[in-house]
Amino acid sequence: MQPKKRSRPRSGNGLKNFSRFYTMPDHNGQDVSVCKRFFLKTLGFTSDKVITSTLLATPSDVLVPCSDRRGKHEPANKKSAETNKLVVDHIKSHNPAISHYRREHAPNRLYLSPDLTITATHNDFKQRHPTVTVGYETYRKVVDDLNISFAKLGEEECELCIMYTRHDHDNQDIELCSKCTEWREHNDRARLARVNYLADKDTPNDKNCARFTTDMQKIIMLPAMPGVKTAVFTRRLVAFHQTFAPLGSRTKIQPAVGIIWHEAIAGRNAEDVASAFVKCFASEHYRDAKQLVVWCDNCSGQNKNWTLYTTLCYLVNTPGGPDEITLKYLERGHTFMSADSFHASVEKAMKKKRNVYDFSDFAECINKNHGQAIQMQSLDFTDWPNGSSTARFTHKPLLKDVCQVIGITLSNGLKSGN
Repeated sequence: MQPKKRSRPRSGNGLKNFSRFYTMPDHNGQDVSVCKRFFLKTLGFTSDKVITSTLLATPSDVLVPCSDRRGKHEPANKKSAETNKLVVDHIKSHNPAISHYRREHAPNRLYLSPDLTITATHNDFKQRHPTVTVGYETYRKVVDDLNISFAKLGEEECELCIMYTRHDHDNQDIELCSKCTEWREHNDRARLARVNYLADKDTPNDKNCARFTTDMQKIIMLPAMPGVKTAVFTRRLVAFHQTFAPLGSRTKIQPAVGIIWHEAIAGRNAEDVASAFVKCFASEHYRDAKQLVVWCDNCSGQNKNWTLYTTLCYLVNTPGGPDEITLKYLERGHTFMSADSFHASVEKAMKKKRNVYDFSDFAECINKNHGQAIQMQSLDFTDWPNGSSTARFTHKPLLKDVCQVIGITLSNGLKSGN
């Protein structure tokens, strides 16, 4: 662009203030003057609108045009950092937590109590901050950005079985299809585990051998007062309940043991759950049993880890401890057992009681269903180490392949874990 060389007074003050000159490089890279039509056709344009728009947005003293700012401007309704912090703090005040049902598959996903909804929490935010304008959609997006869900978690469905039902063989032979082979192996493991589970369930009672299942109930928020809005939107205490439920006909003569504690004492790490195992085995129901057979699910953070196996080695090496402890695992996605039935009865008792004010009321709901609640104290928790060897020559099995773990007493009187 160059200023125009002369003006024509007969036409008055014209609108043209500059002239455009077009150049294109030749085969030697030298700029050659070309006409406007040649320039546009070479670049594939049918009009000079793109050139006009670019130059109008570029100051006269700038050689390089400005970049396109379309879609890059700050939205007029964008909330400030202070407003976003208020929303985040309000959401986190409801104490979202990781669900042990899906910790393995979604370790970064947080869950809120199922008695909450986004609409209810948004209305609560508007009542607490009446001077701050935050729409429902903005509030919902913040919840999504924090990776928080309001889903009600119950019995987990089998992912492999769902994938198999929707699997397309792509004209492949079923015997050669890798996904079909994987599902058949998974189904065989699930069937075999269930057969062994039913065999232990039908085994006659033996005072020297205790057979039971264990699982952690979904997160309990105390106080649980569904009809009181203030309690729903108040920072509540997270309670944990590790159930040890007997198998089969033993449920009529032996209560389920519920080991309970809350977040002010400990969490639910591997060493915390291992301490709950020790507390249960030392209770009056199992302390005299020489053989303990425990059925678990495949949750690696709680029932399937080297910290728990180290704890078993300690128990079988303790004078007066059990001679044999066996952990058996059901196949992932097919883990329904007696502990889950006991959890359902506890939840039913909590709904019948309606308002569960404190830890004592929660223990009462456990005791009402032919169970015994045992509360953990701070001294009951031990920082159990991970005693597995890190050396390569040990050839440790992968935890995902483990189906059974046994700690036994050897013939020479020594005890060991295998």
